[in-house]
Amino acid sequence: MRSIFTLLLFCLGANQIQAQIAPTPVTPIQDNKTLAKEWFDKGVAEKVDMNKKIAFYTNAIQLDPNIAPTFYNRGWAKNE
Repeated sequence: MRSIFTLLLFCLGANQIQAQIAPTPVTPIQDNKTLAKEWFDKGVAEKVDMNKKIAFYTNAIQLDPNIAPTFYNRGWAKNE
Protein backbone atom coordinates (compact mmCIF):
# COMPACT_ATOMS: atom_id res chain seq x y z
CA MET A 1 0.00 0.00 0.00
CA ARG A 2 2.82 2.36 0.85
CA SER A 3 4.49 1.76 -2.49
CA ILE A 4 1.26 2.67 -4.30
CA PHE A 5 1.05 5.92 -2.38
CA THR A 6 4.69 6.69 -3.15
CA LEU A 7 4.07 5.97 -6.82
CA LEU A 8 1.06 8.31 -6.83
CA LEU A 9 3.14 11.04 -5.22
CA PHE A 10 5.82 10.57 -7.82
CA CYS A 11 3.46 10.47 -10.80
CA LEU A 12 0.98 13.17 -9.88
CA GLY A 13 2.89 15.30 -7.45
CA ALA A 14 1.89 15.89 -3.83
CA ASN A 15 0.09 19.18 -4.56
CA GLN A 16 -2.21 17.66 -7.14
CA ILE A 17 -3.20 14.80 -4.85
CA GLN A 18 -3.86 17.17 -1.98
CA ALA A 19 -6.00 19.37 -4.22
CA GLN A 20 -8.04 16.35 -5.31
CA ILE A 21 -8.84 15.18 -1.77
CA ALA A 22 -9.14 18.54 -0.02
CA PRO A 23 -12.73 19.62 0.68
CA THR A 24 -14.01 22.92 -0.62
CA PRO A 25 -13.44 25.47 2.14
CA VAL A 26 -16.46 27.22 3.62
CA THR A 27 -15.84 30.76 4.70
CA PRO A 28 -16.72 31.55 8.32
CA ILE A 29 -19.13 34.27 7.19
CA GLN A 30 -21.20 31.83 5.13
CA ASP A 31 -21.13 29.31 7.94
CA ASN A 32 -22.30 31.86 10.54
CA LYS A 33 -25.13 32.99 8.28
CA THR A 34 -26.25 29.42 7.80
CA LEU A 35 -26.14 28.69 11.51
CA ALA A 36 -27.93 31.95 12.33
CA LYS A 37 -30.70 31.02 9.90
CA GLU A 38 -31.03 27.61 11.56
CA TRP A 39 -31.33 29.22 15.02
CA PHE A 40 -33.86 31.72 13.63
CA ASP A 41 -35.91 28.87 12.19
CA LYS A 42 -35.84 27.06 15.55
CA GLY A 43 -37.13 30.21 17.21
CA VAL A 44 -39.97 30.46 14.72
CA ALA A 45 -40.85 26.78 15.20
CA GLU A 46 -40.91 26.97 19.02
CA LYS A 47 -44.53 27.58 20.02
CA VAL A 48 -44.69 26.79 23.74
CA ASP A 49 -41.56 27.76 25.68
CA MET A 50 -40.82 31.49 25.31
CA ASN A 51 -37.50 31.17 27.15
CA LYS A 52 -36.31 28.67 24.54
CA LYS A 53 -37.60 30.93 21.77
CA ILE A 54 -35.63 33.88 23.21
CA ALA A 55 -32.49 31.74 23.53
CA PHE A 56 -32.79 30.59 19.91
CA TYR A 57 -33.11 34.17 18.67
CA THR A 58 -30.22 35.31 20.89
CA ASN A 59 -27.99 32.62 19.38
CA ALA A 60 -28.99 33.74 15.90
CA ILE A 61 -28.18 37.38 16.74
CA GLN A 62 -24.76 36.45 18.12
CA LEU A 63 -23.92 34.60 14.91
CA ASP A 64 -25.30 37.20 12.49
CA PRO A 65 -26.61 40.51 13.86
CA ASN A 66 -27.69 41.61 10.36
CA ILE A 67 -30.92 39.61 10.34
CA ALA A 68 -33.42 42.29 11.41
CA PRO A 69 -36.45 40.00 11.94
CA THR A 70 -34.50 38.15 14.63
CA PHE A 71 -34.44 41.26 16.81
CA TYR A 72 -38.13 41.88 16.21
CA ASN A 73 -39.10 38.30 17.01
CA ARG A 74 -36.95 38.20 20.14
CA GLY A 75 -38.55 41.42 21.38
CA TRP A 76 -42.00 40.01 20.68
CA ALA A 77 -41.14 36.79 22.56
CA LYS A 78 -39.91 38.79 25.58
CA ASN A 79 -43.28 40.57 25.77
CA GLU A 80 -45.26 37.32 25.83
